[in-house]
Amino acid sequence: MLADYDNVPGSVRVTGITALNLEAYGGNSAWLGWPIIAGTWYHARGQVDANTEFLTETGLHAGDRLIINVGRRRVVTRIVGQVYDPNGPSLWTSRQTLGTVTGLGVSDYRIGLRPGVSEARYTAALSRKLGADIGVHIASLDTGASSAQPSSLIRALTELVAVLAALGVLSSVLMATRERVHDLGVFKSLGMTPRQVLTMVICGVIAPAVAAAAIAIPAAGYLHAITVRETGAVTGSGMAAGAVSVYHPAELFLLALSGLVIAAVGAFFPASWAAASRATTALRAE
Repeated sequence: MLADYDNVPGSVRVTGITALNLEAYGGNSAWLGWPIIAGTWYHARGQVDANTEFLTETGLHAGDRLIINVGRRRVVTRIVGQVYDPNGPSLWTSRQTLGTVTGLGVSDYRIGLRPGVSEARYTAALSRKLGADIGVHIASLDTGASSAQPSSLIRALTELVAVLAALGVLSSVLMATRERVHDLGVFKSLGMTPRQVLTMVICGVIAPAVAAAAIAIPAAGYLHAITVRETGAVTGSGMAAGAVSVYHPAELFLLALSGLVIAAVGAFFPASWAAASRATTALRAE
């Protein structure tokens, strides 16, 4: 997939905007996945999208009419969507909407590669064909992460948090198990098998884990939504719905299930110690 755009603030002007960032695509650009705050991405001639800063400076909203001065012509357009892009007043539209403009030429290409295609080799080969004056950019099809490095960092932090949570469960269950060593000795003397002891100790952490998931996940989602919306309000850029509603219901269920797994893994080693200890040893320790 391919789309080209041009940044020509000298040829295209809007009343009330001194420095305008304009991207006019010559092909299908919906796949680029710009985060939409309100409305939709343009899909027909005469439609444009604007970011929050542009709408604030002009006093317009999604759905309003916008007149763009293209050279000596006045092009009447309609704003169909509000885009999240805190990069100065910006507009997005098609080259068909602007028509023929003096100095309007291809300046960059946005390209989405199929899986398995080498980004470096493709970019180098296309740059040699197009020349140094035309830029080549590999566009990410995922609007959330723009590179692999932030994703790997988040993954490493998530794994670290999971390990720390499991260690916290292990410590608390170990202390609770040692405090109940006499009870375990009595249970074993009455015929409780090691497998039953293991199950009893692990099940003891399931109920708190379920209660924690039922409280923590909705609370975290609510606080996240407030924080993101306030950040958009303070910066004046607004915030796309995708940045607020991060997880789907199925993902939230898996997140709660992962908490249960972490709790069970953290309790496994103290439970194994309790299951392996002898009843006489437990009673003697008491």
